[in-house]
Amino acid sequence: MKANIDCLLIGSYNFEIGKMEKILKTIGPESSVSRNFNIRYLKHNGKPYEIFELIEYLHNNYKSEKLVNLDETLSNTIAYLGSYLDNHGFSFDYIISFLKEKEKLADLLQNSNVLTIAILTTTYGNQFPIRDLVSFIRKYNTEVKIIIGGPYLNSQLLFEETKSAKIAFLKSLGADFYVDSPQGEDTLGDLLTAIKNNTSFDNIYNLYYKQDGDLIQTSSKDERVTLEENMINWQLFKKDLPDYLFIRTSLSCPFSCSFCDFPARMGKHTYLSLDYVERELDSIAEIGKVKYIRFIDDTLNIPKPRYKEMLKLMIRKKYNFKWNAFYRCQFSDEETVQLMKESGCELVHLGIESGSQQILDNMHKQAKVKDFRKGVDLLNKYGIMSIATLIMGFPGETDYTIKETIDFLNQSPPTFSNFHLWFCSPMTPIWQEKEKYGLSGWAFNWKHNTMDSNRAMDEIEKILINNPLTTSILNTMLAEYVLVFLHNGYSLDQLRMYFNSFNDGVKEKLISRKNVDVSNEVLERIKSSLIQI
Repeated sequence: MKANIDCLLIGSYNFEIGKMEKILKTIGPESSVSRNFNIRYLKHNGKPYEIFELIEYLHNNYKSEKLVNLDETLSNTIAYLGSYLDNHGFSFDYIISFLKEKEKLADLLQNSNVLTIAILTTTYGNQFPIRDLVSFIRKYNTEVKIIIGGPYLNSQLLFEETKSAKIAFLKSLGADFYVDSPQGEDTLGDLLTAIKNNTSFDNIYNLYYKQDGDLIQTSSKDERVTLEENMINWQLFKKDLPDYLFIRTSLSCPFSCSFCDFPARMGKHTYLSLDYVERELDSIAEIGKVKYIRFIDDTLNIPKPRYKEMLKLMIRKKYNFKWNAFYRCQFSDEETVQLMKESGCELVHLGIESGSQQILDNMHKQAKVKDFRKGVDLLNKYGIMSIATLIMGFPGETDYTIKETIDFLNQSPPTFSNFHLWFCSPMTPIWQEKEKYGLSGWAFNWKHNTMDSNRAMDEIEKILINNPLTTSILNTMLAEYVLVFLHNGYSLDQLRMYFNSFNDGVKEKLISRKNVDVSNEVLERIKSSLIQI
């Protein structure tokens, strides 16, 4: 008998880098978006590999125990929405990773009664993987209703200025329904009820639905489901709980940095009481499978008193997992960092953004460089690793502000640092100051009074080539994987050697301006960094 599934949740799709390479060839190699992509990968035997893909490929050739791929682990989004559906009486199943579970997805589409599929765009950065997914689903089942929602979709609809542009964008994705809400749980629930009962969609808020070849938009309504109202039931996912688990104790962010649209989309910063945090951590500990927790809160250590009490709670309960999180290090003090270490904190992700006070002020960062220095120095003192994210090219950026940032990284070095080309979004507060800064363009193609996106890429490439930093530069979103490597027996020195060797390969590409295989010399250095355990 076929299983009945009201909603099949689709998680991550780490779009193949080879496909993205082909797409960007149509834009041209000298565009800032192509150059930004170019520093993320090396070629080996004609195939492109990002920094984790290469270490995974080489590791799995030399080691019997495979590396954990975090794109193939249960996401907080699936756990949260799955718990919501279960709480409201809907049946559900899930695909954690499209690339890993294509066969499972095809089997469910052909051999189960799947009513709807929800594509969750939390980790998606462009429309290409969404189109791929829709095409794959239609290949195996033309009757199932496809629903798309999540942060990427919501951001794109905010970005499109006219209704006709919004409709054109949605039609290009090929789904049946689109949930346009920063959260969207209630919209999804109402939609499933209407589909099951064959009733009208007109009274469902925050929805686009297909009708006679057109898309109909319903009324909008602010939708807020609190974390307390929908606590994740981790028992539902017990069989798939990984060593690494992503959890959230707050929504939104109390700050309003001018480069970020997150608070505007997500609304007021709210957070769980410590009673609820304790309840969730207890439920995870009782299952006994989780060794490492990643708090995905945008600002875990605000409010400060709550954060300290949470650290004391974790120490008192003696949980057997280590943890890492985003961390506003300008609010560091010795007691807090000492509590972090004692409670099992291994690593923190620092949104430093710049080592220039002028740029921090332009960003409305509400932070002082001297406080960043103090925070990083305290983390180093207590042996907590840090990964600092820096933005290159924000309005006001000059040669001098870049030098200030490099000086900061050398004088108060985080464990690793990661430069990003500034992404210009009309949805962020800086757009309201575009006349002040002479700002035009968007995404990775922009210019302002002191810099343009290609000049910013020049500076990132210059840093990669000259390596004036005391810390390795990660040229991709590698933060989550640092701990994966360490937990698989690699030392911190090996990681530095590997990252530096990978960057040497990128340097070869930048100097030669040829997109060819990494040289044997660099490849041997990369290999030797992995096998010397």
